[in-house]
Amino acid sequence: MRIQTVLANLLPYACSLYNSVFYAPCAQKALLNSTTDAFINGILATHESPGGVGIAVVRKDPHGNWNVETRGYGIATANGTRVTEDTIFAIASNSEVQ
Repeated sequence: MRIQTVLANLLPYACSLYNSVFYAPCAQKALLNSTTDAFINGILATHESPGGVGIAVVRKDPHGNWNVETRGYGIATANGTRVTEDTIFAIASNSEVQ
C-alpha cells in the first residue's frame, strides 16, 4: 500500500513533466534536476519509504533526436545499496484480483 501512496504523490509531478515535454518542446533544459531530486527524495522521506524508485524521461527535441534522462533515488537492497538508473526492480504481480 505504501508504494501506491508514493506513486499517487508522483502522479501530479509526472503530469507536470508531461506538459513540459509536449507543450514546451523547444525548452530542452534538464527535467531531472535538483528540484526534481528534492521533490522525489522528499516524498520518499515523508512516507518513510524503505525502498527507492527509478525515473526516466524520454522526449524528442525539435530536430527529431531522442533526449533520455535517467536517475535513481532511494535504497535498492537491504544492505543499503542505492538505486541507480540501472537498478532492476522485481515487481512481481501488480494487479488486483477481481
